[in-house]
Amino acid sequence: MNTDKPYAAEIPATGSIKRAGTVMVILCAVLTMAWIVTHKKSHHPGPQTAASRAVSMCEQAVRRTASHPASVSFSEFGSQPPTKMQDGSYQDRMAFEEKDALGDSIAKEAICTVKDGKLQSFKEPKP
Repeated sequence: MNTDKPYAAEIPATGSIKRAGTVMVILCAVLTMAWIVTHKKSHHPGPQTAASRAVSMCEQAVRRTASHPASVSFSEFGSQPPTKMQDGSYQDRMAFEEKDALGDSIAKEAICTVKDGKLQSFKEPKP
């Protein structure tokens, strides 16, 4: 066994191996871009955008009115997706928890109505 040469130097990289590696890298990049484009959410205004805007506005209203805004956490359980009303507004009913001054969690619910990107009504029904 010859110890003056490293093992990797004994196997020269040919041009075809380098080209194959380059092609694989390009192919991976193209497939990644194609996946991103097909799975990207639409930026066109529509019901999905208006509904998600209604959820966001309702969450902001809940935090604004909370005694301890940092303690508010929203729950998927008990919440409903926004409902499109006949007048074009969205009504969102969401469940959330807020901590009181003693640190105890209190389960609450909020009902918001959003129309034309503006919060029309906000209420927290009494349990």
